[in-house]
Amino acid sequence: MIPSGLWEQANEDPRGFCRGLAQLVREEPLEQLPSVACGVDVAYVGDEAWAAAVVLDPRGGVVAQATAYRAGCAPYRPSAFFLREAPAVLEVLSLLPIKPPLLFVHGHGRAHPLGAGLACAVGVLADIPTVGCAGEVLVGEAGKPPEPRGSWTPLAFRGATLGALLRTRVGVKPVVVSVGHRTSLQQAVALVLAWSSFRFPEPLRQAHQLANAARRAGVRW
Repeated sequence: MIPSGLWEQANEDPRGFCRGLAQLVREEPLEQLPSVACGVDVAYVGDEAWAAAVVLDPRGGVVAQATAYRAGCAPYRPSAFFLREAPAVLEVLSLLPIKPPLLFVHGHGRAHPLGAGLACAVGVLADIPTVGCAGEVLVGEAGKPPEPRGSWTPLAFRGATLGALLRTRVGVKPVVVSVGHRTSLQQAVALVLAWSSFRFPEPLRQAHQLANAARRAGVRW
């Protein structure tokens, strides 16, 4: 349950929001592996956002998808990307005909300077098992994973393991995986690998494509 007023306070005190959010994140493995997975992503032009959510089955079939347009997005603030992107992501999730049992977010979860990034905000507020999957390290240090697919190294910061650098394809730059909500790091790594044929998990890759297609179409509704 979200403490009253926590989200409203985020714009005034992003650091305090992240610290409060970090206390709500549950790191625990899913008891049952999901039969479908959802990816969400957002494309921007200035302060306008086009969000997309795509739910896939393990064979890559589209189970459900949705897009949403949002104007007046908050400007980017260092370590507070959730202020800009989370509202659009939560809106598009609400438009899906089903509540996905697993969510991949293009952003950081625990692998954040304050212990809770975009994937944590979305996971906690939507109450969905969520995995953060990002292209660059935001905080911490990790060794380079070996080249074989599935190799990973822990991402550490101040003596704690915040995430992992995972090699999803041979010869391709690893992705940063971290817990968003209601999963464990080991399971998050396994889930990203299981759903990835390219660098990023397929639901996330298709959500990225759909969000950019909506942006190019310029649909505003």
